[in-house]
Amino acid sequence: MNEAIRQLEAARRDYTRLNVPTLPETHASDPALRRAVAISADAKTALLQAVDDGMTKLTACREQLQSEYSKWLPDFEVTKKTYSETVQKSGGDYKNLAQKRAKSVKQIEITQQKLTALKQKTDQVKEAVTARDAAIEALKKEYEAYSKERQARCNKIENESAGRLHIRIHEASNVDEFRSRLSSLKRGSYLKDVEINLICEKTDPGSFVRAIIRHGVFGKTNDLEDLARRVGISKDRMVLFADFLNTEFPITQLLSLEHKALPKDSPEILYNVGEDRFEPLDRLSVGQKCTAMLIVALSDGIFPIVIDQPEDSLDIRTIWEDMCSKIRRGKEHRQFIFTTHNSSLAVASDTDKFTILEAGATQGRVMYSGSMDHAPLNDEVITYLEGGRETYKTKYGKYRIDPTKQS
Repeated sequence: MNEAIRQLEAARRDYTRLNVPTLPETHASDPALRRAVAISADAKTALLQAVDDGMTKLTACREQLQSEYSKWLPDFEVTKKTYSETVQKSGGDYKNLAQKRAKSVKQIEITQQKLTALKQKTDQVKEAVTARDAAIEALKKEYEAYSKERQARCNKIENESAGRLHIRIHEASNVDEFRSRLSSLKRGSYLKDVEINLICEKTDPGSFVRAIIRHGVFGKTNDLEDLARRVGISKDRMVLFADFLNTEFPITQLLSLEHKALPKDSPEILYNVGEDRFEPLDRLSVGQKCTAMLIVALSDGIFPIVIDQPEDSLDIRTIWEDMCSKIRRGKEHRQFIFTTHNSSLAVASDTDKFTILEAGATQGRVMYSGSMDHAPLNDEVITYLEGGRETYKTKYGKYRIDPTKQS
Protein backbone atom coordinates (compact mmCIF):
# COMPACT_ATOMS: atom_id res chain seq x y z
CA MET A 1 0.00 0.00 0.00
CA ASN A 2 2.90 2.33 0.77
CA GLU A 3 4.34 1.61 -2.67
CA ALA A 4 0.99 2.42 -4.32
CA ILE A 5 0.82 5.75 -2.50
CA ARG A 6 4.45 6.52 -3.41
CA GLN A 7 3.81 5.88 -7.08
CA LEU A 8 0.64 7.98 -7.03
CA GLU A 9 2.51 10.90 -5.40
CA ALA A 10 5.19 10.71 -8.10
CA ALA A 11 2.52 10.68 -10.76
CA ARG A 12 0.86 13.80 -9.26
CA ARG A 13 4.14 15.63 -9.46
CA ASP A 14 4.46 14.69 -13.12
CA TYR A 15 0.87 15.75 -13.85
CA THR A 16 1.43 19.12 -12.07
CA ARG A 17 4.28 19.85 -14.43
CA LEU A 18 1.99 19.51 -17.42
CA ASN A 19 1.54 23.03 -18.91
CA VAL A 20 -1.60 24.28 -20.61
CA PRO A 21 -0.59 26.19 -23.74
CA THR A 22 -0.78 30.01 -23.59
CA LEU A 23 -2.20 31.76 -26.64
CA PRO A 24 -0.02 34.44 -28.23
CA GLU A 25 -1.58 37.90 -28.60
CA THR A 26 -1.91 37.38 -32.34
CA HIS A 27 -4.33 34.49 -31.70
CA ALA A 28 -5.81 35.41 -28.34
CA SER A 29 -9.08 36.43 -29.93
CA ASP A 30 -9.58 33.17 -31.89
CA PRO A 31 -12.70 31.50 -30.40
CA ALA A 32 -11.74 27.89 -31.32
CA LEU A 33 -8.27 28.20 -29.83
CA ARG A 34 -9.61 29.80 -26.67
CA ARG A 35 -12.08 26.88 -26.26
CA ALA A 36 -9.24 24.37 -26.77
CA VAL A 37 -7.13 26.01 -24.09
CA ALA A 38 -10.10 26.01 -21.68
CA ILE A 39 -10.74 22.30 -22.31
CA SER A 40 -7.07 21.51 -21.67
CA ALA A 41 -7.12 23.44 -18.40
CA ASP A 42 -10.27 21.59 -17.29
CA ALA A 43 -8.62 18.26 -18.16
CA LYS A 44 -5.55 19.04 -16.05
CA THR A 45 -7.72 20.16 -13.15
CA ALA A 46 -9.84 16.99 -13.41
CA LEU A 47 -6.73 14.80 -13.58
CA LEU A 48 -5.19 16.35 -10.48
CA GLN A 49 -8.51 16.10 -8.65
CA ALA A 50 -8.76 12.40 -9.52
CA VAL A 51 -5.26 11.81 -8.23
CA ASP A 52 -6.06 13.66 -5.00
CA ASP A 53 -9.24 11.58 -4.55
CA GLY A 54 -7.24 8.41 -5.15
CA MET A 55 -4.62 9.49 -2.66
CA THR A 56 -7.31 10.10 -0.03
CA LYS A 57 -8.80 6.62 -0.65
CA LEU A 58 -5.43 4.89 -0.56
CA THR A 59 -4.46 6.66 2.65
CA ALA A 60 -7.70 5.49 4.29
CA CYS A 61 -7.06 1.92 3.12
CA ARG A 62 -3.53 2.05 4.52
CA GLU A 63 -4.86 3.12 7.89
CA GLN A 64 -7.30 0.16 7.87
CA LEU A 65 -4.50 -2.25 7.01
CA GLN A 66 -2.35 -0.81 9.75
CA SER A 67 -5.19 -1.38 12.21
CA GLU A 68 -5.59 -5.02 11.08
CA TYR A 69 -1.85 -5.57 11.29
CA SER A 70 -1.70 -4.15 14.79
CA LYS A 71 -4.42 -6.57 15.92
CA TRP A 72 -2.73 -9.59 14.21
CA LEU A 73 0.84 -8.89 15.30
CA PRO A 74 0.55 -9.89 19.02
CA ASP A 75 -0.89 -13.34 18.12
CA PHE A 76 1.80 -13.82 15.54
CA GLU A 77 4.55 -12.97 18.01
CA VAL A 78 3.17 -15.54 20.47
CA THR A 79 2.97 -18.22 17.76
CA LYS A 80 6.41 -17.34 16.49
CA LYS A 81 7.85 -17.68 19.97
CA THR A 82 6.15 -21.06 20.46
CA TYR A 83 7.43 -22.25 17.07
CA SER A 84 10.98 -21.17 17.90
CA GLU A 85 10.87 -23.00 21.24
CA THR A 86 9.59 -26.15 19.47
CA VAL A 87 12.41 -25.93 16.93
CA GLN A 88 14.97 -25.65 19.70
CA LYS A 89 13.50 -28.60 21.60
CA SER A 90 13.69 -30.77 18.49
CA GLY A 91 17.44 -30.24 18.37
CA GLY A 92 17.49 -28.35 15.12
CA ASP A 93 17.32 -24.89 13.92
CA TYR A 94 14.78 -23.07 11.85
CA LYS A 95 16.78 -23.01 8.64
CA ASN A 96 17.47 -26.76 8.65
CA LEU A 97 13.87 -27.58 9.43
CA ALA A 98 12.70 -25.17 6.76
CA GLN A 99 14.97 -26.90 4.23
CA LYS A 100 13.72 -30.33 5.28
CA ARG A 101 10.16 -29.12 5.06
CA ALA A 102 10.76 -27.67 1.59
CA LYS A 103 12.21 -31.02 0.45
CA SER A 104 9.26 -32.88 1.94
CA VAL A 105 6.80 -30.53 0.26
CA LYS A 106 8.61 -31.04 -3.06
CA GLN A 107 8.56 -34.80 -2.59
CA ILE A 108 4.84 -34.65 -1.82
CA GLU A 109 4.27 -32.72 -5.05
CA ILE A 110 6.27 -35.29 -7.07
CA THR A 111 4.44 -38.18 -5.39
CA GLN A 112 1.11 -36.49 -6.06
CA GLN A 113 1.99 -36.12 -9.73
CA LYS A 114 2.91 -39.81 -9.92
CA LEU A 115 -0.27 -40.72 -8.09
CA THR A 116 -2.33 -38.68 -10.55
CA ALA A 117 -0.63 -40.40 -13.48
CA LEU A 118 -1.19 -43.82 -11.92
CA LYS A 119 -4.82 -43.01 -11.27
CA GLN A 120 -5.26 -42.12 -14.93
CA LYS A 121 -3.67 -45.41 -15.93
CA THR A 122 -5.87 -47.23 -13.41
CA ASP A 123 -8.96 -45.64 -14.93
CA GLN A 124 -7.76 -46.69 -18.38
CA VAL A 125 -7.17 -50.25 -17.14
CA LYS A 126 -10.66 -50.35 -15.64
CA GLU A 127 -12.14 -49.22 -18.95
CA ALA A 128 -10.08 -51.79 -20.83
CA VAL A 129 -11.09 -54.57 -18.42
CA THR A 130 -14.76 -53.63 -18.75
CA ALA A 131 -14.53 -53.64 -22.54
CA ARG A 132 -12.60 -56.92 -22.54
CA ASP A 133 -15.08 -58.62 -20.20
CA ALA A 134 -17.93 -57.49 -22.44
CA ALA A 135 -16.14 -58.86 -25.52
CA ILE A 136 -15.47 -62.23 -23.85
CA GLU A 137 -19.06 -62.44 -22.66
CA ALA A 138 -20.24 -61.74 -26.20
CA LEU A 139 -17.87 -64.45 -27.48
CA LYS A 140 -19.31 -66.95 -24.99
CA LYS A 141 -22.84 -66.10 -26.10
CA GLU A 142 -21.80 -66.70 -29.71
CA TYR A 143 -20.43 -70.08 -28.66
CA GLU A 144 -23.69 -70.89 -26.90
CA ALA A 145 -25.74 -69.84 -29.91
CA TYR A 146 -23.48 -71.91 -32.17
CA SER A 147 -23.92 -74.94 -29.88
CA LYS A 148 -27.70 -74.58 -29.93
CA GLU A 149 -27.68 -74.29 -33.71
CA ARG A 150 -25.54 -77.42 -34.00
CA GLN A 151 -27.81 -79.31 -31.61
CA ALA A 152 -30.86 -78.29 -33.64
CA ARG A 153 -29.18 -79.58 -36.79
CA CYS A 154 -28.25 -82.81 -35.01
CA ASN A 155 -31.87 -83.25 -33.96
CA LYS A 156 -32.93 -82.82 -37.57
CA ILE A 157 -30.40 -85.41 -38.79
CA GLU A 158 -31.50 -87.78 -36.02
CA ASN A 159 -35.14 -87.43 -37.03
CA GLU A 160 -34.32 -88.02 -40.69
CA SER A 161 -32.30 -91.12 -39.83
CA ALA A 162 -35.55 -92.92 -38.93
CA GLY A 163 -34.21 -94.27 -35.68
CA ARG A 164 -30.79 -95.26 -37.01
CA LEU A 165 -28.83 -92.55 -35.17
CA HIS A 166 -28.74 -90.71 -31.87
CA ILE A 167 -26.68 -87.49 -32.10
CA ARG A 168 -25.84 -85.19 -29.23
CA ILE A 169 -23.69 -82.07 -28.75
CA HIS A 170 -21.90 -81.88 -25.41
CA GLU A 171 -21.28 -78.17 -24.87
CA ALA A 172 -17.82 -76.96 -23.79
CA SER A 173 -16.60 -80.49 -23.13
CA ASN A 174 -13.58 -80.50 -25.45
CA VAL A 175 -10.63 -78.98 -23.53
CA ASP A 176 -7.91 -80.17 -25.91
CA GLU A 177 -6.92 -76.61 -26.89
CA PHE A 178 -6.73 -75.52 -23.24
CA ARG A 179 -4.65 -78.58 -22.38
CA SER A 180 -2.31 -78.05 -25.34
CA ARG A 181 -1.66 -74.38 -24.57
CA LEU A 182 -1.27 -74.95 -20.83
CA SER A 183 1.11 -77.87 -21.42
CA SER A 184 3.22 -75.62 -23.60
CA LEU A 185 3.32 -72.89 -20.94
CA LYS A 186 4.14 -75.21 -18.06
CA ARG A 187 7.46 -76.43 -19.48
CA GLY A 188 10.11 -75.72 -16.88
CA SER A 189 7.63 -75.40 -14.01
CA TYR A 190 8.01 -79.03 -12.86
CA LEU A 191 4.22 -79.38 -12.89
CA LYS A 192 3.15 -82.88 -13.93
CA ASP A 193 0.96 -83.70 -16.92
CA VAL A 194 -1.61 -85.30 -14.62
CA GLU A 195 -1.90 -81.99 -12.75
CA ILE A 196 -2.40 -80.11 -16.04
CA ASN A 197 -5.16 -82.57 -16.92
CA LEU A 198 -6.86 -81.95 -13.58
CA ILE A 199 -6.77 -78.18 -14.14
CA CYS A 200 -8.25 -78.51 -17.63
CA GLU A 201 -10.97 -80.93 -16.55
CA LYS A 202 -12.02 -79.25 -13.28
CA THR A 203 -11.95 -75.54 -14.18
CA ASP A 204 -12.33 -73.20 -17.16
CA PRO A 205 -9.61 -70.99 -18.71
CA GLY A 206 -11.20 -67.77 -17.42
CA SER A 207 -11.31 -68.79 -13.77
CA PHE A 208 -7.79 -70.22 -13.97
CA VAL A 209 -6.23 -67.16 -15.63
CA ARG A 210 -7.89 -64.65 -13.30
CA ALA A 211 -6.74 -66.51 -10.20
CA ILE A 212 -3.17 -66.69 -11.54
CA ILE A 213 -3.06 -62.97 -12.44
CA ARG A 214 -4.62 -61.80 -9.16
CA HIS A 215 -1.94 -63.73 -7.32
CA GLY A 216 0.78 -62.12 -9.42
CA VAL A 217 -0.60 -58.57 -9.03
CA PHE A 218 -1.76 -58.56 -5.41
CA GLY A 219 0.32 -61.39 -3.95
CA LYS A 220 -2.73 -62.97 -2.31
CA THR A 221 -3.36 -66.71 -2.32
CA ASN A 222 -7.10 -66.83 -1.57
CA ASP A 223 -8.08 -67.35 -5.21
CA LEU A 224 -5.32 -69.91 -5.69
CA GLU A 225 -6.44 -71.83 -2.60
CA ASP A 226 -9.98 -72.05 -3.98
CA LEU A 227 -8.64 -73.08 -7.38
CA ALA A 228 -6.33 -75.74 -5.90
CA ARG A 229 -9.16 -77.15 -3.81
CA ARG A 230 -11.49 -77.27 -6.82
CA VAL A 231 -9.08 -79.11 -9.14
CA GLY A 232 -7.54 -81.37 -6.50
CA ILE A 233 -3.97 -80.04 -6.43
CA SER A 234 -2.07 -79.00 -3.33
CA LYS A 235 -1.96 -75.28 -2.56
CA ASP A 236 1.85 -75.21 -2.62
CA ARG A 237 1.97 -76.76 -6.09
CA MET A 238 -0.60 -74.29 -7.40
CA VAL A 239 1.28 -71.31 -5.91
CA LEU A 240 4.51 -72.62 -7.44
CA PHE A 241 2.85 -72.87 -10.85
CA ALA A 242 1.30 -69.39 -10.53
CA ASP A 243 4.64 -67.82 -9.61
CA PHE A 244 6.27 -69.52 -12.59
CA LEU A 245 3.63 -68.30 -15.05
CA ASN A 246 3.64 -64.72 -13.73
CA THR A 247 7.44 -64.60 -13.90
CA GLU A 248 8.01 -66.24 -17.27
CA PHE A 249 5.15 -64.86 -19.38
CA PRO A 250 3.62 -61.41 -20.03
CA ILE A 251 0.14 -60.82 -18.72
CA THR A 252 -1.21 -60.48 -22.28
CA GLN A 253 -0.15 -64.03 -23.12
CA LEU A 254 -1.83 -65.38 -19.99
CA LEU A 255 -5.00 -63.41 -20.70
CA SER A 256 -5.12 -64.82 -24.23
CA LEU A 257 -5.94 -68.25 -22.76
CA GLU A 258 -9.33 -66.92 -21.74
CA HIS A 259 -10.49 -66.42 -25.33
CA LYS A 260 -8.14 -68.61 -27.38
CA ALA A 261 -8.58 -71.75 -25.29
CA LEU A 262 -12.33 -71.71 -24.70
CA PRO A 263 -13.60 -75.32 -24.42
CA LYS A 264 -15.28 -76.46 -27.60
CA ASP A 265 -18.28 -78.69 -28.18
CA SER A 266 -17.92 -82.45 -28.55
CA PRO A 267 -20.33 -84.26 -30.88
CA GLU A 268 -21.43 -87.79 -30.02
CA ILE A 269 -22.87 -90.09 -32.69
CA LEU A 270 -24.55 -93.36 -31.66
CA TYR A 271 -25.59 -95.97 -34.26
CA ASN A 272 -28.45 -98.41 -33.87
CA VAL A 273 -26.83 -101.84 -34.23
CA GLY A 274 -30.15 -103.61 -33.73
CA GLU A 275 -32.96 -103.97 -31.24
CA ASP A 276 -32.63 -100.27 -30.35
CA ARG A 277 -29.14 -100.81 -29.00
CA PHE A 278 -27.02 -97.77 -29.83
CA GLU A 279 -23.23 -97.87 -29.88
CA PRO A 280 -20.63 -95.07 -30.35
CA LEU A 281 -18.56 -94.94 -33.52
CA ASP A 282 -15.44 -96.42 -31.92
CA ARG A 283 -17.36 -99.65 -31.24
CA LEU A 284 -18.74 -100.08 -34.77
CA SER A 285 -17.53 -102.13 -37.70
CA VAL A 286 -16.16 -100.38 -40.76
CA GLY A 287 -19.45 -100.87 -42.61
CA GLN A 288 -21.50 -99.50 -39.71
CA LYS A 289 -19.22 -96.48 -39.42
CA CYS A 290 -19.58 -95.81 -43.15
CA THR A 291 -23.34 -96.14 -42.91
CA ALA A 292 -23.52 -93.70 -39.99
CA MET A 293 -21.36 -91.14 -41.77
CA LEU A 294 -23.36 -91.44 -44.98
CA ILE A 295 -26.62 -90.94 -43.10
CA VAL A 296 -25.20 -87.74 -41.61
CA ALA A 297 -23.84 -86.53 -44.96
CA LEU A 298 -27.07 -87.17 -46.86
CA SER A 299 -29.56 -86.02 -44.23
CA ASP A 300 -28.95 -82.30 -43.93
CA GLY A 301 -27.72 -79.29 -45.82
CA ILE A 302 -27.88 -77.82 -49.30
CA PHE A 303 -24.20 -77.99 -50.21
CA PRO A 304 -23.01 -80.49 -52.87
CA ILE A 305 -21.97 -84.01 -51.85
CA VAL A 306 -19.07 -85.75 -53.64
CA ILE A 307 -18.28 -89.35 -52.63
CA ASP A 308 -16.06 -91.94 -54.28
CA GLN A 309 -17.76 -95.35 -54.33
CA PRO A 310 -19.96 -94.91 -51.23
CA GLU A 311 -21.22 -98.46 -51.65
CA ASP A 312 -17.91 -99.87 -50.37
CA SER A 313 -18.41 -101.78 -47.11
CA LEU A 314 -22.22 -101.36 -47.34
CA ASP A 315 -24.78 -104.05 -47.89
CA ILE A 316 -27.43 -103.66 -50.61
CA ARG A 317 -30.26 -103.10 -48.12
CA THR A 318 -28.35 -100.27 -46.47
CA ILE A 319 -27.65 -98.73 -49.88
CA TRP A 320 -31.37 -98.54 -50.61
CA GLU A 321 -32.63 -97.49 -47.18
CA ASP A 322 -29.88 -95.09 -46.19
CA MET A 323 -28.74 -93.76 -49.56
CA CYS A 324 -31.13 -94.20 -52.46
CA SER A 325 -34.23 -93.06 -50.59
CA LYS A 326 -32.47 -89.97 -49.19
CA ILE A 327 -30.98 -89.07 -52.56
CA ARG A 328 -34.39 -89.30 -54.22
CA ARG A 329 -35.89 -86.98 -51.61
CA GLY A 330 -33.05 -84.50 -51.55
CA LYS A 331 -31.86 -84.21 -55.15
CA GLU A 332 -34.14 -81.23 -55.85
CA HIS A 333 -32.35 -79.23 -53.14
CA ARG A 334 -28.71 -80.22 -53.52
CA GLN A 335 -26.30 -81.88 -55.92
CA PHE A 336 -25.02 -85.43 -55.43
CA ILE A 337 -21.94 -86.60 -57.34
CA PHE A 338 -20.88 -90.26 -56.95
CA THR A 339 -18.47 -92.64 -58.63
CA THR A 340 -20.00 -96.09 -58.37
CA HIS A 341 -20.24 -99.58 -59.80
CA ASN A 342 -23.46 -100.29 -57.92
CA SER A 343 -26.61 -100.40 -60.06
CA SER A 344 -28.93 -99.78 -57.10
CA LEU A 345 -27.15 -96.56 -56.20
CA ALA A 346 -26.80 -95.40 -59.79
CA VAL A 347 -30.28 -96.25 -61.08
CA ALA A 348 -32.61 -96.59 -58.10
CA SER A 349 -31.60 -93.13 -56.84
CA ASP A 350 -33.32 -91.67 -59.92
CA THR A 351 -30.09 -90.25 -61.30
CA ASP A 352 -30.50 -87.29 -63.66
CA LYS A 353 -27.16 -87.53 -65.43
CA PHE A 354 -24.77 -90.40 -66.07
CA THR A 355 -21.15 -89.96 -67.09
CA ILE A 356 -19.33 -93.08 -68.22
CA LEU A 357 -15.55 -92.95 -68.02
CA GLU A 358 -12.80 -95.13 -69.33
CA ALA A 359 -9.25 -94.88 -68.11
CA GLY A 360 -5.88 -96.30 -68.95
CA ALA A 361 -2.62 -96.24 -67.06
CA THR A 362 -1.94 -92.58 -67.75
CA GLN A 363 -5.20 -90.90 -68.71
CA GLY A 364 -8.98 -91.15 -68.69
CA ARG A 365 -11.71 -89.94 -71.00
CA VAL A 366 -15.44 -89.40 -71.00
CA MET A 367 -17.17 -92.02 -73.14
CA TYR A 368 -20.80 -91.01 -72.65
CA SER A 369 -22.65 -88.37 -70.68
CA GLY A 370 -26.32 -87.57 -70.39
CA SER A 371 -29.70 -88.93 -69.37
CA MET A 372 -30.41 -92.66 -69.26
CA ASP A 373 -33.65 -92.08 -71.13
CA HIS A 374 -31.89 -91.92 -74.50
CA ALA A 375 -29.71 -94.28 -76.53
CA PRO A 376 -26.94 -95.15 -76.60
CA LEU A 377 -26.41 -94.14 -72.99
CA ASN A 378 -29.11 -96.46 -71.61
CA ASP A 379 -27.48 -99.50 -73.23
CA GLU A 380 -24.04 -98.44 -71.97
CA VAL A 381 -25.33 -98.01 -68.41
CA ILE A 382 -26.79 -101.51 -68.46
CA THR A 383 -23.50 -102.83 -69.87
CA TYR A 384 -21.32 -101.15 -67.24
CA LEU A 385 -23.60 -101.77 -64.24
CA GLU A 386 -25.25 -105.10 -65.09
CA GLY A 387 -22.86 -106.69 -67.59
CA GLY A 388 -25.35 -106.27 -70.45
CA ARG A 389 -29.00 -106.92 -71.20
CA GLU A 390 -28.62 -110.72 -71.23
CA THR A 391 -27.06 -110.67 -67.79
CA TYR A 392 -29.84 -108.43 -66.46
CA LYS A 393 -32.58 -110.63 -68.01
CA THR A 394 -31.02 -113.73 -66.52
CA LYS A 395 -30.97 -112.20 -63.05
CA TYR A 396 -34.49 -110.89 -63.50
CA GLY A 397 -35.69 -114.37 -64.42
CA LYS A 398 -33.95 -115.88 -61.45
CA TYR A 399 -35.67 -113.41 -59.14
CA ARG A 400 -39.04 -114.59 -60.53
CA ILE A 401 -40.65 -111.23 -59.92
CA ASP A 402 -44.29 -111.07 -60.95
CA PRO A 403 -44.72 -107.59 -62.50
CA THR A 404 -48.43 -107.67 -61.74
CA LYS A 405 -47.76 -107.82 -58.02
CA GLN A 406 -46.65 -104.78 -56.08
CA SER A 407 -44.46 -104.96 -53.03
